[in-house]
Amino acid sequence: MAQTSILAAGQSALASSDITVAAGSNATVSLKVADGVAIPGNFSLPIVIDQDGAERVVSSLSHAYPLRVIVGPGVFRVNRPDISDYGVDVEVLLDQ
Repeated sequence: MAQTSILAAGQSALASSDITVAAGSNATVSLKVADGVAIPGNFSLPIVIDQDGAERVVSSLSHAYPLRVIVGPGVFRVNRPDISDYGVDVEVLLDQ
């Protein structure tokens, strides 16, 4: 699997690139922070599925769960809320 960045490191509210997962397939999304920096324990980035233009939360990435496997079919995104209060740049990676 090739690992790519789908949401650049940052703190501002932003959605990742679309993650299209075919029926019977899966994809892995994970959080990345700078070496030596801990993922804050009290925030999460929701993983949503696009259902005819409406987003529905299906999971999340967090300190406790920095990696999740998404099972298709569907078009998914990871939404990063404004996390500037934490002072940590967070990036989202995709293995597919």
